[in-house]
Amino acid sequence: MRRAVAGLQAPMTAMREDHDDHTGEVAIIKKLTDNLTQPDGGRATWTRLYFGLNDFITDLDEHIRVGNDVLFSAV
Repeated sequence: MRRAVAGLQAPMTAMREDHDDHTGEVAIIKKLTDNLTQPDGGRATWTRLYFGLNDFITDLDEHIRVGNDVLFSAV
């Protein structure tokens, strides 16, 4: 069992690093979009884009939380 867990350390480390990278990329998106604030006079396309980005970020945050706090901590 210990060997199996030891064999998971490298992939888990890589996934945590990916999660850190994604968190940084989300921060860049939020900075570029003024925290997902729609531009003045933005049309429906902008509204859909920003709502879609918000949904994506929410889902990604939950994925990262579950991975880091639930799955990885269980190993």
